Amino acid sequence: PAGSSRAFGGVMKFFDVNEGGVGHILLVPYYTAQDNNNTIVHLVNTDPNNGKVAKVRFRAAANSDDVLDFQILLSPNDVWTGFVGRGADGIATLTTFDNTCSIPAIPRGTAVPFVTDRLDHVLSADARAQNTREGYVEIFNSADIPAAKVFNAPAFNTNSALYTATKHVDGTAPCTQGVIEAALFNENFVDGDIAKAVKMGLASPTGGLMADWYILNVPNTTTYSGGATALVALTNGNAPAVGNFLAFPQNSNIKFNRDA
Repeated sequence: PAGSSRAFGGVMKFFDVNEGGVGHILLVPYYTAQDNNNTIVHLVNTDPNNGKVAKVRFRAAANSDDVLDFQILLSPNDVWTGFVGRGADGIATLTTFDNTCSIPAIPRGTAVPFVTDRLDHVLSADARAQNTREGYVEIFNSADIPAAKVFNAPAFNTNSALYTATKHVDGTAPCTQGVIEAALFNENFVDGDIAKAVKMGLASPTGGLMADWYILNVPNTTTYSGGATALVALTNGNAPAVGNFLAFPQNSNIKFNRDA
């Protein structure tokens, strides 16, 4: 919560709201695919040097159930756009036309249905579908992807395989799936095991994320928009702080909506 604090390695770090909209954690207050509404979310990496691993989690309004989550691997200065609509079966869907990498991989231009596994199974199928169509979004900078050329021993003059796999080249990231899965799908990082993470091309998160959203209703010609609330980690001296490394693998057996 804003204003809360916790000690890491003897340094007190605070989470506080950044009125400038840039931070380690972003909260989009509302998304909807109800009543001809569609929601568009733009996620921006303002860091000109380092990539970001961003955990994106859609939660249903009724009980904060996790109805879709995945990880986006942003290039430096990258922008990712996602479109929330309503599928033919009434379940919300997410579509993106971006060339930014994600895990699980989201096929470009393909509507990915939200998942109802965590919704109350006492509800009818129609009621569960309705529960997916509105809620809020949490976005976390769980790790950085440093641009430092410190790999390829003994020369140590190249980027990490993960940085190369996720960095845009002529507008498109290679998204080498084997490299991404090795770092963020199959690997398990225990608390404090940052050395293993560094070898995979990851580092503790430094923030720098921002987002905006708008709800568009074409038949009614109405639009509502806003910026995501940003929480930033600060030291006890009110200076920008490095957050905890929080990258954990997606579970391949449960599609998009749970961590291992």
